[in-house]
Amino acid sequence: MEKRIIEATLLLIGQYGFRKFTLDDVSSILGISKKTLYKYFPGKQHLISEALDYFIEKNKNDTLEAINEEITWVNKMKAMVNAGNAFPTRLLSELRQYYPDEWKKVELLQNFKIDQFYLLLLEGEKRGEINPAIDLKIVAPMLKEVMDSLSQMEYLTKNDLTMKQILGQLSELFFNGILIRP
Repeated sequence: MEKRIIEATLLLIGQYGFRKFTLDDVSSILGISKKTLYKYFPGKQHLISEALDYFIEKNKNDTLEAINEEITWVNKMKAMVNAGNAFPTRLLSELRQYYPDEWKKVELLQNFKIDQFYLLLLEGEKRGEINPAIDLKIVAPMLKEVMDSLSQMEYLTKNDLTMKQILGQLSELFFNGILIRP
């Protein structure tokens, strides 16, 4: 039942936002009483926290699953970029403003994804997939700094971008700029 409640909550957050969805909405969509809902979650804040934890854990697992597949390195890079769902920017902005403790969890997820991207770069270097003229000791920290600055909320909100779009563009630059062509 907890999983059903959390999944319904994520659906409603996507529709109404973090502040506008209600526990009545969750109860209604699931056809359960609020009393039943309170049996699992003592309040809206706790439900948001648990739903976000679920979303983040699923996103991390999807990312790890994508990069641990037995596929080519290039396909791992592409799969990693496409792994996991992304909250719309308007929701991230709302989360950051009104739920700062929960926002910290999203920042940790972003850092996790950036770190995984970096590890894949190192794997590509080891496999000989990256142009040997590219020094990852120089380029990888630069890419990480670019990702860090692009993932700042103001930039994403101002340009209506998701982290997935940022990773996609970085991946495109990477593949077409430093990848060895057969």
